[in-house]
Amino acid sequence: MKRPHIASIVATLLVGLVTACIEPNPIDNYPVALRLDLTFNDKALRTVPSAATYTHYSHPISSAYQAFGFGGVLVVHGVDAEFYAFDLSCPYENRSSVRVEPDSDIIYAVCPQCGTKYLINDGSGVPVEGVGRHGLKPYKAESDGRGTVIVHN
Repeated sequence: MKRPHIASIVATLLVGLVTACIEPNPIDNYPVALRLDLTFNDKALRTVPSAATYTHYSHPISSAYQAFGFGGVLVVHGVDAEFYAFDLSCPYENRSSVRVEPDSDIIYAVCPQCGTKYLINDGSGVPVEGVGRHGLKPYKAESDGRGTVIVHN
């Protein structure tokens, strides 16, 4: 009767230790608010796969583009036809001016500074090559099914 109780205590402690060892993403939380119009301004994202980048330099603040996170936003239309969004800043470099760039096949985003490659076409943003240990900071990307994608945190 005591063994199940002891086993549950040990399991709880192990889960606590593992959770405590997970490091948070080094990119701080900054507001993100984009309303993408796939029928006009952002129609390049209709293709599967595709990717587009948004910064306050490339897209002036407007009712559609209100907040761009830390270094900008990378929006991906993945191989599964879902939309994903990530902060453009490389987590290893942790500077808003060092931004990852999607490759021509929309499989990876690569940091031009440290060379880390992040897998983006499946929505994971995980590093697969290079010195980076943290994945790209994810944001929520929600399609209304009628040509609008909302990106937010």
